[in-house]
Amino acid sequence: MKKLKYLSTLLVAALAIIAAWLVWNYYTQSPWTRDGKVRAEQVGVTPQVSGSILQLNVRDNQLVKAGDVLFRIDDTPYKIALLNARAQLAKAKAEVARAQAEQKKAASDANRRRHLSQNFISAEDLENANTALNTATTNLEAAKAVVGVAQATLDHAQWQLTQTEIKAPVDGWVTNLSTRVGDYATVGHPVFALVDSHSFYVVGYFEETKLRHIRPGDSAQIILYSSKKKLQGHVSSIGRAIVDQSVESSGGLVANIKPNIPWVRLAQRVPVRIEFDHLPPDTTLVSGTTCTVAIGAQ
Repeated sequence: MKKLKYLSTLLVAALAIIAAWLVWNYYTQSPWTRDGKVRAEQVGVTPQVSGSILQLNVRDNQLVKAGDVLFRIDDTPYKIALLNARAQLAKAKAEVARAQAEQKKAASDANRRRHLSQNFISAEDLENANTALNTATTNLEAAKAVVGVAQATLDHAQWQLTQTEIKAPVDGWVTNLSTRVGDYATVGHPVFALVDSHSFYVVGYFEETKLRHIRPGDSAQIILYSSKKKLQGHVSSIGRAIVDQSVESSGGLVANIKPNIPWVRLAQRVPVRIEFDHLPPDTTLVSGTTCTVAIGAQ
């Protein structure tokens, strides 16, 4: 009986040691981290033309679809520019017609003089006719070039008019909207941003000592801190550079190295990108929130 009790005690102790070793190995060697961040791509909604905002069709944090009209800019000056461009094109085409008539007349006159006998026309008159033809031809080519410029101006005016209606480039959520009707939108300056609803991913910051256990394609389990929901993903890529905090930039010609304690070494953290395999419909993801990531977990 005592022998059985002794063996049982040894077995329990052995199991406890094994369990303690497994726990220690998991927390010190296994590729997992609580330092994970949910990320998403953000697209700046930037107008291609300037003007006052006449209509705003969205509100902050609203979900929109690609192609939805987000807001409209006052198109009055662009309509005027389009009318002016059309008038300039019509004027240029009329000038081409006039130049064509003059070139045709000059060509006919020069051709007629070439066939006249030398007794009826002097060499000077023939030279003048040829010069007039060359001038008329040059004027015609110049008029055609003006038509090309006028057409380009018209095309640009038409394009600018279409750009007064700003549409969503991607599916996503409106974020950081502080714009109101009447505000002035400036070309090249974002008015607000869209969080691309199809671009969510996770960045896990793993200690460098655990990188040898991580490979692209490895399965990953993500536990959201906000809801404790478990999601599955896979390793997409591993970061290849981080900032060297041992070196400070300075204006000198030699390196400025921070002093350290030789017997204390802190493992650096390296970003690992995790892509989601599948997102349940009821999952709410917020870019910037935290999560736990375990590589190889199912």
